[in-house]
Amino acid sequence: MRTHSAILMLGLCLVAQAADTPAPSVPSASEALDSTQKAVPQLSRTESEHYVLLSDAPLDHAQHVTQLLESTLKSFYANCDAMHLEASQPRHKLVAVLFREKSDFAAFAKSQDGMQNSWAAGYYSPTVDRLVMFDAMSNDTVKQAMGKLKNNEQRVAQQARGAGAGALDAGGVGGQAARINQQIQAQKHEIASAATDSFVGTVTHEAAHQLFFHSGVQKRGVTYPLWLAEGLATGFEASDTADADLGFQSDNPKRRAAMTEAVQGDRLIPLRVLVSKDRYVSGTNSQEGELKDFYGQSCIFTMWLARSRPTELRLYLEALKQGAYAMPSKREENFEAIFGPIDSLERVWLRAEGRKWPGLAATPWGKRLNEFDQETPKPDAAAKATAEPATAAPAPGTTAPAAGTTPPAAPAAGSGTSR
Repeated sequence: MRTHSAILMLGLCLVAQAADTPAPSVPSASEALDSTQKAVPQLSRTESEHYVLLSDAPLDHAQHVTQLLESTLKSFYANCDAMHLEASQPRHKLVAVLFREKSDFAAFAKSQDGMQNSWAAGYYSPTVDRLVMFDAMSNDTVKQAMGKLKNNEQRVAQQARGAGAGALDAGGVGGQAARINQQIQAQKHEIASAATDSFVGTVTHEAAHQLFFHSGVQKRGVTYPLWLAEGLATGFEASDTADADLGFQSDNPKRRAAMTEAVQGDRLIPLRVLVSKDRYVSGTNSQEGELKDFYGQSCIFTMWLARSRPTELRLYLEALKQGAYAMPSKREENFEAIFGPIDSLERVWLRAEGRKWPGLAATPWGKRLNEFDQETPKPDAAAKATAEPATAAPAPGTTAPAAGTTPPAAPAAGSGTSR
C-alpha cells in the first residue's frame, strides 16, 4: 500500500486549494522547445499545465501521456518536500517528444542526441532538457507477436470458411474456430496491456530524470553514480495506468521481483561494487539480464536509503552537486564518508529487505548471512547498535539539517549501521 505518499499528496493539494491567489501560469516558451520544434516541425503540439508534448500519436494518446507526466511531477515535489530536498519549480513548461513509430524515434535519437541504444524505449537528454519516447506498440517484439497472432487469426477464419455452412455448429469447425479466435483476442489484449504498462513505466521513469535535473536536485554536467541516477528515477516508475501513487515511500513491484530473482539465483551485486562502478554489473552473461539485475537492485537500495537514511542521502546529493564527490575514482571512499562502512550498511539493508522475500533462508545469500550471524559474537546489551533506525523520512514541516550542510568527513555516530 502506498498510503503515506497518498496522504502527502492530498495535504499538498489542500494547501494549494486554500491559497488566496492562484499560482502563476508556467510559460511555454523555452530554448528546449524552440530547438526541438525546429528538429521535428511535422509533430503536433499538446500542452498541459507544466508540459509541452510534441507528437504524431493520436490526440487522446498524447493527452494521456501529459496526464502521466503531470502525475509524476506532483509525486516528485511531494517526495522532495518530505525529504527536505530543495527542488525549484519549473521555469517553463517541460518539453517531451512522443513518436508513434520506433524507427522515427531511433532516427531522431541518433541525429539529434547521439543516442544509439537499440534497447532504450525512451530517454532524457540533459543537454537539451527534453524527454523522447516512442509508442510501446511499435516495439519490435510487440509487432512480431501481434503479427503472428494476426496470421493465426486469418488462417483460422480461412479454415472456417472452407468448412462450409454445415460445419458452423458449436461442435464443428466453425465452433472450434470461434473458440480459437477468442483465445487469440485474449492474447492480443494481454500483449497490449503488457506493452501499455511498460510504456507507462518508461514515461514516468524518464519524467523523473528530467525533474531531478530541471529542479536542481541534480546538476547538469555532474557525473552521478549510475546506481544513484537510475535508483532515483526507478522510484517514480508507475506499474500501470492506474498507479498514480509514486515515490520513495511506496514500492516498485517490477524492480522488487527482479531483485528477488537475483537473490534466488545468487546474482546479487555486492554493494561495494554497485556503488563504485559507473556501469551495469551483474552475474549474468546477457545485456538484458545485466540491466534487469542492476536496475532492480539500484531501485530497491535507493528507495531504502530514502526511507531509512534520508539525511545521509540528501547530504550525498548535495556533495555531488557541489562537485566535491563527483570523481568516479573515489566513489567508494566518498560513499563511506556519508553512509559509513559499506559492508555493515549492506547487511543492515539486506536484512530489512529480506523480510519481504519468501524462502530467503534457502537461497545462497540467505545461507551465507545465517552463517555470518552464527559466527559473529553477540554485542553487549549496553553497546548494542540498533540495526533498524528509528527515524524514517521526515514528515513535511519537521526540522532537518540545512540543504547546504557540508557532509561529514566520517560517518556520524549512531548512523544506524551495525556489525
